[in-house]
Amino acid sequence: MKNLKKWYINLSIQRKILYCTLGVALVVLLAASVSQYMSASSIVTEQTRKQSAGVVNELSVNLDHYFDMVRNSFEYIANNNTVQEELESDEPYKSDGTELYSYYSRSGQIRRLLLQGYTSIYMNDIQLYGYNGANHLLANNHEIHEKTAQISCELAEQAKGRCIYYNASEEGLMYMAKQIKDSLTMKPVGILRASIKLSYLKKMTITARDSLSAHIFLLDNDKNVLIESAENDATISDRSWIEKISGNTGEFLFTADGQGYDCVYQRSSDTGLTVVGMIPMSFLQKTARGLQKTTIMLILASLMLCIFLANILAKGIAGPIERTSKAMQQFAEGDFSVRLPEGRRDEIGAMNSVFNQTIEKIEQLIKQVVEMETVQYIEQTHDNDNFVVLSGNDSLILWTLLAGGAGAIAACANVYPYTMSQIYEQFVAGDVAKSRQYQDSIRSFRNCFKFGNPNTIVKYGVAELGYPVGKARAPFNKLSEEGLKALKEVIAENKSNGMK
Repeated sequence: MKNLKKWYINLSIQRKILYCTLGVALVVLLAASVSQYMSASSIVTEQTRKQSAGVVNELSVNLDHYFDMVRNSFEYIANNNTVQEELESDEPYKSDGTELYSYYSRSGQIRRLLLQGYTSIYMNDIQLYGYNGANHLLANNHEIHEKTAQISCELAEQAKGRCIYYNASEEGLMYMAKQIKDSLTMKPVGILRASIKLSYLKKMTITARDSLSAHIFLLDNDKNVLIESAENDATISDRSWIEKISGNTGEFLFTADGQGYDCVYQRSSDTGLTVVGMIPMSFLQKTARGLQKTTIMLILASLMLCIFLANILAKGIAGPIERTSKAMQQFAEGDFSVRLPEGRRDEIGAMNSVFNQTIEKIEQLIKQVVEMETVQYIEQTHDNDNFVVLSGNDSLILWTLLAGGAGAIAACANVYPYTMSQIYEQFVAGDVAKSRQYQDSIRSFRNCFKFGNPNTIVKYGVAELGYPVGKARAPFNKLSEEGLKALKEVIAENKSNGMK
């Protein structure tokens, strides 16, 4: 911890601001992203669950429509006059369909009626028999499961006219039967029975199964499994979930074979059959996983943006401090012309203003000291016509003249002879303001003296104007690339301003 504290203290202000801003931003970003992801994931998963429940409900409705069609067919056959006559006749047709009969006979008409209600694709057989001994059978083959057929007929008698559905899954069939009554006396006269192929019902579940990647179950009225439909004929051996089904519709979570499922069921009030969709949680969360990837990408993008903005913030604060540090270094080296920008209205701008005022006051104080010394020299030598006081500092020529000096020894005159002479000429002409303008105009060139020996700067400046005067003697003839670049910029700027 101590080492960490020491490391932090030794960091630059820019890095401190950068790291602190990033830390705060990262915590806020992660908290907001996790919260947003959890909320969005919950909404997406719930929406997917509702859509899945809708698919299961739609399958249940389609099965109801199918059984409605079969029931309507049963009603049509049961109430047909020819069928009513056959079931009340003293000479009914008694055969399994192998005996010959006339096309226009009553038996022929009944066979055509049964054929209308029979489709070999989804029915195994359809049979009409009466309590008077009538027997009409239409089947793929003439072998029927007598015992199962008898049970379905007994259940139909108990239902007293309602259609019943009997599970014979071991035979691959489901039996549907209805007791037929006399249309006038309502006296029971026979039974209409059909066996439906479970393979056809299984095909009806394929669309729902594939769209949900789910296990689809069809349960009978006693919650026994009629069919199980799944990809690659996979099966769920654990059937304890059946005990959780109650009511006509609902859903619950269930885990089987290490896989989580959302179990959605819909029971038909007409047939008593229950459609159950066991939808893998991985399917429900599939869209949420896509959302998770999107969230991670947004976090990374936001983090990059935070780094970018934090870096700008850090530079915005540390940059002015660095400029102030450099300005103070220049001032320590004797450059009194250095100034900081004062355009800002914040604390940095106020600090720059105080810094500039301080430099100006110190410069004025030094000038006053120099002037006092110059005045002292002038006062001590004013009676001596053979002695004059000249300024040895190009920046103080005007102040020396104002104090009574005779002129100056100006190194800058090698580069800007006209400008330097005008400081004197304008003063002599009585235009002190104009003389001050010429005096101030050499400040930018004088600022370049910080990059090297004054003689070296002057010679490079003269060479830059096109006069190959050579370099100063070693070891005072070196000039850094930074200094040379700054000097060239100053010479070019002054040249564009007309200095000469």
